[in-house]
Amino acid sequence: MRIASVRRYAANLIDKNFGSSLSRPAYIDLIITKKCNFRCGHCDTWKSNNIYQMPPERWFGLLAQISQAWPEAVVEISGGEPLIEKYLSLKIANLGSRLALAMSLNTNGALINEQTAADISRSGFASVKVSLYSLDESIHDKLRGVSGAGAKAKKALRHLKDKNRKNEIKIEVGLLLTGLNIEGISDLVLYCQENNFNLIIQPLDFNIERFYRENWHSSSELWPTKEQVEKYLKPIIKNKPPVIKNPSFHLKLIYRYYLDGNSLGRRPCLAPYNNLIIEPNGDVKLCFRSQPIGNIGENNIQGIWQGKKAKEERQRLRFCQKSCKIIGCNMRKQLKDLL
Repeated sequence: MRIASVRRYAANLIDKNFGSSLSRPAYIDLIITKKCNFRCGHCDTWKSNNIYQMPPERWFGLLAQISQAWPEAVVEISGGEPLIEKYLSLKIANLGSRLALAMSLNTNGALINEQTAADISRSGFASVKVSLYSLDESIHDKLRGVSGAGAKAKKALRHLKDKNRKNEIKIEVGLLLTGLNIEGISDLVLYCQENNFNLIIQPLDFNIERFYRENWHSSSELWPTKEQVEKYLKPIIKNKPPVIKNPSFHLKLIYRYYLDGNSLGRRPCLAPYNNLIIEPNGDVKLCFRSQPIGNIGENNIQGIWQGKKAKEERQRLRFCQKSCKIIGCNMRKQLKDLL
């Protein structure tokens, strides 16, 4: 794993400085729909749910291309809420697993009943992440903008655990860390330990579908205070529990980020070299905030990745100062992080 990380670091560095295409996407996000059953204040995706959704056959063809070009990539099905398109989500997962791809599902859990959990367990997913922001259901509901969301997320996790008796699927809890729920982080760690779930801490970011505004965190109602960060997050980072799957270097950066939203400074972003995002209409992006570099209805995915527009967009993103680089899949490891 260390050798693979060094190779990836070297490829990223060469591409950044010479405009080459040696890097390979490690994370591919299939946004199959923008439709969502939640109304989160920290997200505006649910407001843009009228985007054209391409036919299922195009997704299936894309999976075949990915398996040929980058069989080692993690392929995540997300939204919006992907289980609004349950049949498509399960079909994509089944085909992807038969092509030996590592398939992942990112869901809010509200649509997972006992039957859907059983369907998920048979569909070939390697991992399923359910967002649960607090064991206090009133806090989770407030962040999600929908009453009963917390109870449904817990029930979804119970159903998934019950149907995962052979432990073939990694069940993950996604925790968006805010000032409203940071005091309950230790309780969530204990909950994950007791249930054999992984915990992934997601740092707060500016709403993806909005025009980015510098220093947005200074006026954010969800930004935790420095006192909260020192009291509740610092001990978790100091004694990192095994259930937390964020790398140690990433947790330390999250800690510094919450103390100072501008702390990332000129640290390079990994997204243009390791990410691919596919929108519901087939548009391809290198990061959630970047410009499309092509459409899978017009070109194959490897050609888009190595194409002229991709190289131009990587050059444009080289000096990006946006705070979204703190998100795990965007964070560039520096050499000191690999040693």
